[in-house]
Amino acid sequence: ELRPKSYKADGTFQVPQTVGSGEYILALAILDPAGMLPSTRFATKNYFKGGRHPVGLVGVDKPMREPTLDPASFDDPARDRTLQYVLDNR
Repeated sequence: ELRPKSYKADGTFQVPQTVGSGEYILALAILDPAGMLPSTRFATKNYFKGGRHPVGLVGVDKPMREPTLDPASFDDPARDRTLQYVLDNR
């Protein structure tokens, strides 16, 4: 029997200096190494066309008012035909 597992990830990352102050959407994607494009869909309703899975809002040099995303902004992963794989013919 398969049972869902959850993992906690803690860590820090550096935001490039070219990113200005403001509110941003934090999204996850698994990139196909051959083309460095998103190539996987997670089993979640949080989905943006192109293979990105939004997690929440984050602030850069700005306090956040509301960290949650509006579910009406999500796309339907079953209708997304943009994901593709790149053949690496090295």
